[in-house]
Amino acid sequence: MDRIQPLLKRKLGSQLIGYLLALGSAAAIAATFVVRKSVSTKVNPATFSVWWYGLAGVYAWIAVLIRGEARKAEGIRSGWKPTLGLVLFNAGGAILYFMEIDLTNPALVSFFGRLRTVYIVLMGVLFLRERLNGLEWTGAAVTVLGTLLIAYRGGPVLSLVFLLALVENLLMAAATIMAKFAVRHIPPFVLAGYRGVLISLVILAYALLTGQWEWVDGRTMAIMAAGALSGPFLGHVMNYASLARVDAGKAAIIAAMQPLFVTVYTALLFGDLPTLQQAFGGALTIAGVIVVFAAHDRGITSERERIESGKQGRTEAEAQRD
Repeated sequence: MDRIQPLLKRKLGSQLIGYLLALGSAAAIAATFVVRKSVSTKVNPATFSVWWYGLAGVYAWIAVLIRGEARKAEGIRSGWKPTLGLVLFNAGGAILYFMEIDLTNPALVSFFGRLRTVYIVLMGVLFLRERLNGLEWTGAAVTVLGTLLIAYRGGPVLSLVFLLALVENLLMAAATIMAKFAVRHIPPFVLAGYRGVLISLVILAYALLTGQWEWVDGRTMAIMAAGALSGPFLGHVMNYASLARVDAGKAAIIAAMQPLFVTVYTALLFGDLPTLQQAFGGALTIAGVIVVFAAHDRGITSERERIESGKQGRTEAEAQRD
């Protein structure tokens, strides 16, 4: 892989590789939904989370050793604070996330997941003092409208899933921001290793304290082991690698396509499709996310152009004086 990446960079460019990694991440993480749904009657969400993230962590550390990146694990010394935040927020969100999948169609859970975008935008306003333009607010409103449309007249179960999703996506949004800070200090494979093992330990403690720990049969374990290679391992490694190459907003636009992958997987494996109303609501959530990040990216580009124009003007003025 180390020999292939420089060749790809020369032919495709770093940004395009980042976009392809984001797309691959969306497809891989989408597998999480169907794997969980397939074993939902065999193992509870807490126990599933322990094995799911633990196996992903083991895979990541094996990859770290194979790639000869063991020394880079020392990056945790400077990046332990965002890594700890990532682990705690992700652990809390994971349990709620798998509860949602157990209760309804995985595609609907994925559509609700677009609420994470709205939370990330709001966190930028509240904590990073970012300013949003009218188009960004419009996109956020469309995303929220889409999730409400999915839940509208969906019955008590879907209403419960919606409430769980509100809390879960708040936690996952915070974890996403922590990951962006952590990846500055820790390489993607190493970060995935820390993330998987530490989340597994946190949820194991929770499962033992609440009496939810249970043993898993061999067939279920085999399904989880295969699934963990895709979703929490390869999916998140590609996500972190993408964040290291392109702006988070651009990567998020591509990640917004994840529900489409989940819908296809769910239809093929379970024959379960959203209703027309739910599908329309899901389309609105995706459209809203794309509008938010497209508007945000345009604002960043305009600001850069303004700064560059200002620099050029000062340079010309200085040249005229000389």
